[in-house]
Amino acid sequence: MAIAVLFSLRVAVDVTVGEGDLPTVLDAAADKIGPDRLPGRLILMAPGQPVAYIEDDDLEFTVQQVLEAVPELSAGRPFGIGFSEAPGGVELTPAGGDVRVSAEYFKPFAAPAAELVPALLACCERFVAFVRKAYPDRPDVLERIAQLDPWLAGARDAVARA
Repeated sequence: MAIAVLFSLRVAVDVTVGEGDLPTVLDAAADKIGPDRLPGRLILMAPGQPVAYIEDDDLEFTVQQVLEAVPELSAGRPFGIGFSEAPGGVELTPAGGDVRVSAEYFKPFAAPAAELVPALLACCERFVAFVRKAYPDRPDVLERIAQLDPWLAGARDAVARA
């Protein structure tokens, strides 16, 4: 099964720019993608499944939680992802060989854990690399994103062991 996990950043109300286009539009949208908070979403897609997404006003916070989820999911344990400033969240629940992703705002999504978990990690790695490249002259942003390194290492170890 082909699984895609992508990130996008919000540049205006109900307008997001996908990770593939961000390097191209960064200069034009720099005033709309403030490095103090990076609102956006992680988008999960697989054949025959509804589109699932984890949206937050602070995508760094979401990425940290996804990185925390990777070792748990790799061990067959569920994980809940909360929102930075709103009630609710997204539940990631192992079921057989799949991970079920559910929330109040989209239909449940399921995909093989062996594919979804590494795809979640890869998306988080791309997000961290993008932020480091997009804001090289912002030590405050680089310091914040560096705080994700321990979770990246733990997630990489868990995927390597799975």
